[in-house]
Amino acid sequence: MLPKVLRGFTSDTRPPLTTPLPDGDLIFLVSGSRDRELFALSRRTAVATIFSILGEIGVDPRDFRSILDFGCGCGRILAGWEGLLHPDAALHGCDINEQLASFCRANIRFARVVQTSYFPPLPYTDGQFDFLYATSVYTHLTLSAMLSWTGEIARIVKRDGIAMITIHGSHHFPSLAKISQEGCQILAERGYYVHLHGKSEDSWLGSNHYATFATPDFMRRIFAGFDLIGAFPGISQPEHLNLMAQQDVLIFRRAWP
Repeated sequence: MLPKVLRGFTSDTRPPLTTPLPDGDLIFLVSGSRDRELFALSRRTAVATIFSILGEIGVDPRDFRSILDFGCGCGRILAGWEGLLHPDAALHGCDINEQLASFCRANIRFARVVQTSYFPPLPYTDGQFDFLYATSVYTHLTLSAMLSWTGEIARIVKRDGIAMITIHGSHHFPSLAKISQEGCQILAERGYYVHLHGKSEDSWLGSNHYATFATPDFMRRIFAGFDLIGAFPGISQPEHLNLMAQQDVLIFRRAWP
């Protein structure tokens, strides 16, 4: 169910967004499609999904005063927050791709966006954020990057703050079985597996060519200092707006410094 603030919205009645659409090439970088119309429709739907998921654990995003979109791409979710947050809320984004970060800086004026490296640190203070979300980010990270970024997330999320992370969970394990039996064995033994589609020299770290599979238990172990307070397997929306790509959504609360 959609949160009350978004319930009943349609593409015609929901408040219009002022952020212009990226071109097809930028959209392709983050979604594998150049369909600008579907991208436009998905911006509010992405945020509605976050409202709904957090609502399941009794959290209202309008209570947040500091939010980070970790791996914001060309701003699909960032743009969708427009007009839905508390007036005093500070919305931030970061991405490793300069083209994507530049588009957000130039066009999403109500968010502060920076480019980052593949490894930490980020230019934020300790305990800065009430809420951090990483959608389709841990699904493309190597183990060293997952461990490094989890430590950085622990640094910048305040005590009792929320981190929402999506992973290629059990819904995607059959797909892995079709491409790598060795990967399935490693996943079963270690709780994670990184599969590279193609050759490393033809891609870059963090690209969609890296497909990372993980179990909730593995993620719980690496998120030391957090409590896992919500797990939603195989989240999906209507087929044409399948933003979470049937990834598991894990909700962590920062428990101790």
